[in-house]
Amino acid sequence: MSDGNILGLSQKASRGFVFFLLLGFTLSFSGCVGSSQTRRDGRHTDKKGPQVTAASGMVAREGRFRETEQGELRFAWAGSALTVRFKGTALSVELTDKGDNFFFVLVDGKPLRKKLNPGAIHQTIELVSGLSRAEHVVTLYKLTEPLVGETIVHGFEVEPYGEFLPPVAQKKESLLLIGDSISTGYGNEGKNEKCHFTPGTENHFFTYGARIGRELGVGVTTAAWSGRGVFSNRGSTTETTTMSSLWATTLPAGEVNQDLKPEELKGDAPTAVVVNLGTNDFAPGVTDTKPFAPAYQALVNELRVAYPEAAIFLVVGPLLSDQYPEGKSALSSVRKTLKDIALGAQTAGDKKVFFFELSHVKEKDGFGCDFHPSIKSHMLMAGELLGALRESQVFEKKIQ
Repeated sequence: MSDGNILGLSQKASRGFVFFLLLGFTLSFSGCVGSSQTRRDGRHTDKKGPQVTAASGMVAREGRFRETEQGELRFAWAGSALTVRFKGTALSVELTDKGDNFFFVLVDGKPLRKKLNPGAIHQTIELVSGLSRAEHVVTLYKLTEPLVGETIVHGFEVEPYGEFLPPVAQKKESLLLIGDSISTGYGNEGKNEKCHFTPGTENHFFTYGARIGRELGVGVTTAAWSGRGVFSNRGSTTETTTMSSLWATTLPAGEVNQDLKPEELKGDAPTAVVVNLGTNDFAPGVTDTKPFAPAYQALVNELRVAYPEAAIFLVVGPLLSDQYPEGKSALSSVRKTLKDIALGAQTAGDKKVFFFELSHVKEKDGFGCDFHPSIKSHMLMAGELLGALRESQVFEKKIQ
């Protein structure tokens, strides 16, 4: 059995979707239909029209959000998205950003050419204007991860003659992705491997997880934070909260670090969980990697308790290597641990735990900042995992 195959399934190649993805996931950006009078790519407006609070039933959500007593929504994870359906020519949002976050504004499914970078203040921003007076769907999509900061959306407003329409339907199936910088999209828009992290080079919309969600038509929640691991955050002695603790939180950063309650986990239950962790547990600063295997097993056990029916994919990431860091045999160690856990689960009767290994990133596909996967590499990764999902028949009705 080759390392790229799924443990417990037939030995088919899982890269069958790659060519399709290279064609099908090429995005045609819409023009910037908003006013050209912009501040950080969003115009301040004093126009008053019909308004709704963010937590009202008129706003569809994808990802994890925490409601406030004032009807606001607080969120931090990359890929969190709020969607409004309305009839009219313009839509504004009232928000408070607590960092240097970047967003896409999607109009009728297509992102505007320029990202929205509000700045860390409370303001009302016109997301789009000049539309035809017809029905439109606009999404505010967070591109950056929790380390950049949290965002609070207070509400939305249409122009004076506009009206809000019932929200878009909630997606019936979903994918939970638990990961690190690879899954957040760290540096995927960077020029090459020589650049370092900046919020402007991180674009979750182009990550493998987001692409899979769009292709399958399923919801995606990404609980991922750069530099975090299963038991160690690259050997840090000051930043010790790992993804083993953070995966079940709504707001992992800032003064409000809230765990999901058991009933919320039940309501949040995904069809499938993808765990793409381990790279930071074998970083040069980690002196002892022995805790990795038991910590990973504990995480899988916790996921199974939280989501009894979900398929769980244990994924070997594309940056692991036996050559670096020297002497750690990182790739072989992670591969063996994940295979053993998946085989142990299946032997015990849990046929919904799978092993899968992503291909190592290739220089010919380009690098993002600090040797992270480029946009092209994310596209290839999405193709591989789509093949795995097809073979496991997790989203059987979605993939033909």
